[in-house]
Amino acid sequence: MSVQIHALQQRTQEWHDWRANHATASHAACVMGVAAFEPRTQRQLVEVMHGVREIFVSDAMKRGGESEGRITELYEAERGLTGAPLVISQGYLGASLDWAYQEDPFAPITFVAEFKTPVKGSESKLWKAETVDDVPIHIRMQIQHQYMVSECNEIELVVYAHDLDKIKRISIPADPECQGALREQWDIFWDHFTSGEQPPAEPRDIKEVDDPTLHQLLSDWDYVQMEMRELKDREKELRDQITGYANECSIRCNGTVVERVMRKGSIDWRELCDNQQLHDSLIEQFRKPSTVYHKIRSA
Repeated sequence: MSVQIHALQQRTQEWHDWRANHATASHAACVMGVAAFEPRTQRQLVEVMHGVREIFVSDAMKRGGESEGRITELYEAERGLTGAPLVISQGYLGASLDWAYQEDPFAPITFVAEFKTPVKGSESKLWKAETVDDVPIHIRMQIQHQYMVSECNEIELVVYAHDLDKIKRISIPADPECQGALREQWDIFWDHFTSGEQPPAEPRDIKEVDDPTLHQLLSDWDYVQMEMRELKDREKELRDQITGYANECSIRCNGTVVERVMRKGSIDWRELCDNQQLHDSLIEQFRKPSTVYHKIRSA
């Protein structure tokens, strides 16, 4: 599958819409279980991509976007090359590259640079990093994802110390073994995302709460649920006895009417889709927005 380049400007609404339907590099650490920020779990990522969970845009994230122009100037001056941001994909895998170099618009991507602007500038651990092993794993996962999608020869991590107005370059080599594991996790995640099913819960998805008030509320809820089940069973029993008097007609007794009503059969959507060979894209256009709710169950 060849690399596709999309004519999208980063951080526009069109770009956000595109990201919502692609597995992007910024979430690679999440699917590998090493995310340093939200979404931290695959369940959270599914909610983000379905638009039911908001991600807080931190000052650090804003600073990074605002610094990209200056980083580009410094980086291109050092490398003696002129590149540009690119939005690319291979199938469902996507990546927004901060800077990429091509010899011409139709040539493969040769070099890629990933820009980072740590909040603490020259006092940050990232600025003081000397080797690949010093780079946080969530950033390394992001860059391996970029290698996987771009098929480029080289990716450099470019760290900008805003307090010094300087950049630092760290070459990150490709790791085929890591990319294989990453692709495997993305395939598993993508099956959940496209089916609308939640991935299995991770420890970080469930928060333990030890609160007396909540304990009492749950006890009360259990009692009410039991009463409702008993009432439902009793209601069915009474309904069956009452309708036994109606037989094949409607009846009235003491001001209450037991009416015989015909209900048209429901559509078997699964059979319809299989029989008519309806493409998913035709069905999806009628889907309502995703929602979230809480289901209470015994652990």
